[in-house]
Amino acid sequence: MVDFDIRSQQIGDVAVVYPTGYIDFEAKEKMVPVFQALFERNIKKILINFKNVKKINSMGISVILEIIDYASEREARIRYSDLSRMNAKLFKMIGLAEYGTIFTSEAEALRDFV
Repeated sequence: MVDFDIRSQQIGDVAVVYPTGYIDFEAKEKMVPVFQALFERNIKKILINFKNVKKINSMGISVILEIIDYASEREARIRYSDLSRMNAKLFKMIGLAEYGTIFTSEAEALRDFV
């Protein structure tokens, strides 16, 4: 398994999630439970900060799509921040940007939730 970790923190009414490393299918084991816990707490605003994500492969995209599906079912809003230029292009190309706005910084994304 490629190194991957994830943590989250609450900033006001927004849960900020920080994945780190390489997002692939194996990252699902750590990612999905973090988001499920947020949804169980009825969190409706989620920011995913991709600053420390090195790469996202096609299987990692499927994991993110699964999380987006969970969020949609629970009427939660998702924002993305700090994507590398390559990952931002990937999000736009495959349509992930349609399910959450991309921001250049965490602070900018947090302001958008207000």
